[in-house]
Amino acid sequence: MDHEMDMDLCKIVQDLMGVVDNLLMRVSTLEQSTEQAPRKTRAGRGKRAIAETDAPTEKCRNLATKWKLDVGHEWGKFKNYCLAHDARYANFESAFRNWLANAYERKMKGAA
Repeated sequence: MDHEMDMDLCKIVQDLMGVVDNLLMRVSTLEQSTEQAPRKTRAGRGKRAIAETDAPTEKCRNLATKWKLDVGHEWGKFKNYCLAHDARYANFESAFRNWLANAYERKMKGAA
């Protein structure tokens, strides 16, 4: 009976060693794949600097008109800010709309 138990224990140990070896191979593979995977940086998320060809969209022009803001003046300030601070955006229309909203808020505070 002891011999049978020893054989069963040997089989269990062998099976466990096979499982451990398999897990170690998987961990090694995962470590290698994460080492090779490029990390996304801020610059790698589709953001870019403002270009000479960028200009206010019709939607932004209409918003500035609605809020009685000088779109040319605000675009110039926005563009200078972007250049001075190396600001990078994924969507310049959206960034400029935010700029206009802030200008409108400042205007309203000054009028109060």
